[in-house]
Amino acid sequence: MRPAVQSAAVRHELLGSRLGLVMPDFEGKTIVVMGGTSGIGRETALAFFRARAKVIAAGLETEETLPSEIRKEIIDINDAAAVEAQ
Repeated sequence: MRPAVQSAAVRHELLGSRLGLVMPDFEGKTIVVMGGTSGIGRETALAFFRARAKVIAAGLETEETLPSEIRKEIIDINDAAAVEAQ
């Protein structure tokens, strides 16, 4: 019987718990994650969200989804005018 396939986020949480890694409580804090709309940045945004922070994920438009409680800001940091407008 094949084991169930786990997402990268689930594997990360399991590994972190086995290593004794604990994310502190960020309740009442606002965290901005640049590159937070995909890849490692997305996983970082999710980790802060699980730690009860208010999260703003800034980055390029992607097909990847985030929980509705995470504010998603689409911005290209290579475009100085777009960054200044934010």
